[in-house]
Amino acid sequence: MIHKSVFLKQEITMNFAKPKFELADVFRIVKPSANLPAHQLKAIKDIVECRTDALDSHTLICNDCGNMEISYNSCRNRACPKCGWKKQQDWILKISKNILPCKHFHTTFTIPHEFNTLFLYNNKSFTNLLFKASAKAVMDVIATKWKVKGGYTSVIHTWGSALTVHPHIHMIVPAGGMCLQTGKWKGFRKQYMANSEALSLRFRNVFMKGIKKIIKNGEMKIPSSMSYLEANEVALLDFFNKPHSKKWNVNIKKPFCGESSVIKYLGRYIHRTAISNSRILKVDEKEVVFKFKNYKSGNLNDSMKLTTLEFFRRFLHHLPEKGLARVRHGGVYGNCVKAKNVLAARVAVYNNFRVPVSILKQCYKIEQKVIKIIDSISICEFCLGKITFQSSV
Repeated sequence: MIHKSVFLKQEITMNFAKPKFELADVFRIVKPSANLPAHQLKAIKDIVECRTDALDSHTLICNDCGNMEISYNSCRNRACPKCGWKKQQDWILKISKNILPCKHFHTTFTIPHEFNTLFLYNNKSFTNLLFKASAKAVMDVIATKWKVKGGYTSVIHTWGSALTVHPHIHMIVPAGGMCLQTGKWKGFRKQYMANSEALSLRFRNVFMKGIKKIIKNGEMKIPSSMSYLEANEVALLDFFNKPHSKKWNVNIKKPFCGESSVIKYLGRYIHRTAISNSRILKVDEKEVVFKFKNYKSGNLNDSMKLTTLEFFRRFLHHLPEKGLARVRHGGVYGNCVKAKNVLAARVAVYNNFRVPVSILKQCYKIEQKVIKIIDSISICEFCLGKITFQSSV
């Protein structure tokens, strides 16, 4: 009779099975130029070497039958599609303990596509400005409308489903805040955060103010394809003012129902790369075929074919620079005041400071999932004995 632990290990092995094609296969075909930025060269090197003998290994030895397996180490690069799952689960559990007892809105901020080329050449300054402008817009509009100090958790994404350049901010905003007059928790009375047009206008004004400051300080990097703007500050300001009159895309979705839904949502957006290995269907020296969501045709399971070099080039656009944080918190969710504000909000809503049952259930499910996977790795498939980890070889 086969023990249920064997079936458990087989089930998890199937779910986490190695895909037929990987992102590393593309990097092995296309040899990167030595002129690439250091953070891109490091990411390429780490992804290629991840879980290979280049990063050494550790042995898995069964205490009962002596069966020995070699497991190669991971690179732990934040751009690697094979790493980050455990880190993602730990992050979700960490924020679960300090989430406000209210509904949350999902808000998306997108800049005009005319700015995309300059975004690639000014990645750090544009990213910081995107975070700053979206945060200030939300905080200002909420303070004006509800007379409270709001909060947010923001995540930067620079890609579309087809690996195109599409910089935008995903923001989770609680439906409440600390009253500016009394300092006590105050929730929104309606399933409404703010007028999207007012939020869009405020976001646009703050962003454009920051752009003008970058230009006046001479910090704007101009690509060769736009060299006609390089020596002319007036022409550069006019370039940014042209899409300035257009409607900027700020989308406020319906609020989440409960804190546990926010945790599930954030888990899909944190510690992600531009593409996962499961989306890659074919890799050879000429082309790469991968799945993407075709919103124009409505086919959310469409496939795209790119030359291997073009796929390589598109992916490099989305590698974050060293030291550039992709997740930021502010307002009542600021790291220094978050725990204090959450306790005050729970007392106001539940009359006690205990963690809600819904969050505890969600945390328990995540913990059990992690334990299930770790336990399956520690079971010998031959004798069901306990496997121990030895030092690197």
